[in-house]
Amino acid sequence: MSIFDIFKKERKQIEPKRIIDAETLGLDSLFEDAARIVVERQDFSLLYLQRVLVIDYTRTSKIAEDLEKAGIIGPVISPMIRQEVLIHNEESLDKALFEYGKNYKKTTMLGAIVGDIVGSAYEFNSIKSTHFELISDSCRYTDDSVMTLAVAKWLLEDEKHTKEHLIYCMQELGLCHPDAGYGGRFSIWLEQDNPQPYNSWGNGAGMRVSPVGLYAKTLDEAFTLATITASVSHNHPEGIKGAQAIAACVYLCKAGKSKEDIRAFVERRFGYDLHRNIADIRKKYRFDESCQGSVPEAIIAFLEGNSFEEVVRLAVSLGGDSDTIACMAGSIAACIYPIPDNIAEKCDKVLTVYLRQIKDQFIELLGERDNST
Repeated sequence: MSIFDIFKKERKQIEPKRIIDAETLGLDSLFEDAARIVVERQDFSLLYLQRVLVIDYTRTSKIAEDLEKAGIIGPVISPMIRQEVLIHNEESLDKALFEYGKNYKKTTMLGAIVGDIVGSAYEFNSIKSTHFELISDSCRYTDDSVMTLAVAKWLLEDEKHTKEHLIYCMQELGLCHPDAGYGGRFSIWLEQDNPQPYNSWGNGAGMRVSPVGLYAKTLDEAFTLATITASVSHNHPEGIKGAQAIAACVYLCKAGKSKEDIRAFVERRFGYDLHRNIADIRKKYRFDESCQGSVPEAIIAFLEGNSFEEVVRLAVSLGGDSDTIACMAGSIAACIYPIPDNIAEKCDKVLTVYLRQIKDQFIELLGERDNST
């Protein structure tokens, strides 16, 4: 049997399945193939992998280092003793790969913020195409980023998760950033001494909620916190539903659920039609600031895209309220697709020092919560 016959035999059951996007993460493109071969054989041999994958020794050694870091094989004990295989079945391997992919390159940016900044240039200048300059000189942060970080600040500061402190955080950040483009009624709400909800079904409920999905340790917690974030202003049933839907997508995506699982859950729970496609929606889509007219479209952009950038481009290409749709879509996409460094760095520079500080502290908190699980 030739080397290529061996390679074909070893890989025939693994080609369709991918848990992580190795190349985007900076891992070798054959990393996951190597992991599945090792676990299937329950034996690790550097020479065997080199021969089967048809690659040189240096590249094989780097893959082996990452297999060890991922906890798939044990450390080198002696040149004469093969490294132990620590994962013994496919289910355990899938979990190990997912966790390794999630932690391999810790993010320094929130997907919601990137989506908002990218979409800001096209909110009132719709572009019905995915071919556009991603971050131009006209890009800026909007109320979507400010209120997203107000929710993050609330989660950082208030362990009891009270409405009162949420309102405080929203008003403080809103008044500190008065030119972020708030809606008319929300601008009034920000300046009131005792602000009350005004039965809004606007997508402001959906655009600010993503920190809840990242923070929550259970789906029920995500629903509870999402309801609070919406109800202080957007207490219409559609506003609360939109917030819960985005929070659920973020939570489920973070938890490793497949896109089909997420689609089925959202359709069943919220009644949104997620079996449409962006190309068809784009033809007739117009500016729609309602949750019911933009939350499903944001989720569809996530379901259809195959990278973080593609998801955001699809969201913006719908036209209309592009910053908010991209904010919501980007918040979900960042749970499985890494945000490219150059994009994250450009968006970081757009934020004020105060907003950047809250963002960094919140990401640090998420890491601590992950480690305490």
